[in-house]
Amino acid sequence: MDRKILINGKIYTEDKRNPWAEAVAIDGKRFACVGSTKEVRSYAKFHWGEECETVDLGGKTVLPSLIEGHTHPAMMSKTAWVLHGAETENEDAMYEDIKKFAELYPKEKCPYFVYTRYLNEWYGLEGPNNKRLNEIFPDRPARIEDNSGHGCLYNDVALEMLKDENGIPRNGSPIAEPCFVKDADGNYTGWAQQAMLPYDKGIYEKSGFAYPDGMTDELAGPFFDTFRHYGVSVCMDGATDTEGDLKYLYEKDMKGELNMHYEATYVLPDMTDEAIEKTI
Repeated sequence: MDRKILINGKIYTEDKRNPWAEAVAIDGKRFACVGSTKEVRSYAKFHWGEECETVDLGGKTVLPSLIEGHTHPAMMSKTAWVLHGAETENEDAMYEDIKKFAELYPKEKCPYFVYTRYLNEWYGLEGPNNKRLNEIFPDRPARIEDNSGHGCLYNDVALEMLKDENGIPRNGSPIAEPCFVKDADGNYTGWAQQAMLPYDKGIYEKSGFAYPDGMTDELAGPFFDTFRHYGVSVCMDGATDTEGDLKYLYEKDMKGELNMHYEATYVLPDMTDEAIEKTI
């Protein structure tokens, strides 16, 4: 039904003169009346008669939909396999949590173990080292994401898989040159200050784990369902993985299945000065 009234609620109007209302009448995509429950009921009865739906909010709060100002739908959809741990308060608690996940997801089930997250403030400027991670994962690649979403900690197995013919670990992040930190003796600590998960190509090639090629309904559905559940109606994509992902999103929108406003920026592999200038 295109016409409905919401009554007995706490409705934020964004009108500085009258920021809160008790009820609204909605006619299609237009707010036809805003005011008290009595006022809105009277409006609906006079203008629409019985032809409207009534929703009793029972004191619940109604807000305008939310704008998500920086996210990566493609990357988030294609990394749904990443293991999200508990909100631990220190390194010891995090590693205890990782051990539990390691038992639940053995090598046969999870050839590349990726866990989120550790807090950068635990380690200061020296950053983390992978000694404890190596003890838990001696025979498969493992990575812990940091709380910035840009840095991470690799175990030694992962570092070896990332190394090129010169013995230097590589991650093809187009945002910035990946920085793999060494200790005072010149050994890699496992800490990478910039390393994007989709570009761990050496690990994917050598571990047998296949990173998803593109967005699908199965991968993207939970991401957009979560946004809609929390009232997000506008998604500003910080950067998109591929042209294929943009095509997927465009086709979903044309079919009326995206159900939100999607704003793209640029495709990550094309992050050149020329491409950015064209975007701007």
